[in-house]
Amino acid sequence: MTRDLVLVFDAGGGGGRAVIYDAHGERLAGAVRPWQAFAPPTLAPFGREYDPAVLRVAFEASVREAVQQVEASRIGAIACTGQRIACVWVDEGGEVLYAGPNGDVRALTEPNLDGLDDDEAYARTGRFPPFLFAPGRLRWFASSAPEVFGRIRHVLGLPNWFAFELTGIAGVDATIAADLMMLDVPGRTRAPTRCGGLPDEVWPALSAPWDTLGELRADAGHRVGLPPGIPVAVGCADTAAALPFSGADTLVAGSSAPMLRRVDAPLRDPKGRLWLDPHVHPGDWCLEANLGEMGAAHRWLANLIGATPFDAFDALASEAPLGCRGASSHLGPRAMDLRALNTGRPAALLMPFGETTLTEAAGRAELARAHIESCAFAARAGRAWLDALAPRADAMHLLGGSARSPFFADVLASVLESPVFRGPEDATRRGAAACALVASGAAASWDDAVAVCSREPTRHEPSDDYEDAYERWLEREEGLEEM
Repeated sequence: MTRDLVLVFDAGGGGGRAVIYDAHGERLAGAVRPWQAFAPPTLAPFGREYDPAVLRVAFEASVREAVQQVEASRIGAIACTGQRIACVWVDEGGEVLYAGPNGDVRALTEPNLDGLDDDEAYARTGRFPPFLFAPGRLRWFASSAPEVFGRIRHVLGLPNWFAFELTGIAGVDATIAADLMMLDVPGRTRAPTRCGGLPDEVWPALSAPWDTLGELRADAGHRVGLPPGIPVAVGCADTAAALPFSGADTLVAGSSAPMLRRVDAPLRDPKGRLWLDPHVHPGDWCLEANLGEMGAAHRWLANLIGATPFDAFDALASEAPLGCRGASSHLGPRAMDLRALNTGRPAALLMPFGETTLTEAAGRAELARAHIESCAFAARAGRAWLDALAPRADAMHLLGGSARSPFFADVLASVLESPVFRGPEDATRRGAAACALVASGAAASWDDAVAVCSREPTRHEPSDDYEDAYERWLEREEGLEEM
């Protein structure tokens, strides 16, 4: 029997996607199912949760559909990746007690975050503010839902939970552990979690993302249309999965938009504006400037102005001139100072001064282009923070959903005044496929698997001068931050 295919599941912010690749990195099949977080009435506007039944149904349906497009007996391994910071609590019997997306900030209302928000915690975990992460959420459960807190047996990242569903085994790699705020990032060892009363056993053991977590259980296999016994890799976070296909500077422009600079030593930002991430490669780290909800804002605006998908949005935006006749977008993308996070900062679409007297009034095209320009302007602001701590790279690699937009890549190259290498758009899933190829034995090493899954990016060169437009956008952005 030839087991020359691998299955990947990518748990994103708005849905799950199952994809099957062959041993040469070619995509053979795929399926997607949507899901959506909701705000429990008693926790609005800060609390967000997923219905675990909805997650499970979407997961199983997308995997079954993808598997039906190939010979199920050829699947040699499975790997899960997905949304960072999102986490799941599971009890002794495997029942989900809580599933929350990366946007669940209920811990903003938790008065006791002592030991999570000090300089020592930031130095160890590279993370701030603590209300975003699992320990802060656990503090909230300890004080506000003690009956749930007392039943917690496993604390998992969202991708870990899907692997747990398949195997019944809890495991985590360094990249997800960092976003559970359980990792000493400089030392790549377990950090004190300070969750008050939870035993260390609730935190999964650390493994490499390409290690085999366990095998597919018979009951789980039956639900997804696969035979039992298939190896399931530990997997890693979506951003980390994409990084092996880029260079020193990478913008992973998905629902949110982390921008990372690869470094060979664990640097600490004295201003606390940047995160420190473990790279999948054990000898490297990444400094991260988070640019906020780039893809989420794109979807909102595209639906509002009737310009979906990316090619339609690009075509509309290209009709407007550079600078958008003075209109500017401030919907989500920005360089987020994580030490002085303004959670109440308003979003805005600003019309040009004196718009009512213009011969050519700004319209849908200007709004579309203004958003694309704002994404590039946010990247330039974030890169300046990276430059302050580490030497600047010569080029930017654009990955994630926004890599589907050639127009954005053109604008980004001009705003950054450096080349942009665009794609592959599915870099996150290719990174997970590399993990599965190692777990299946189809690749002898992680480096071999990455080489197989790599694809040549498209190069974009700077062409336009955005200096004045950037300065205008930055001035307006600073004004909004002060509101």
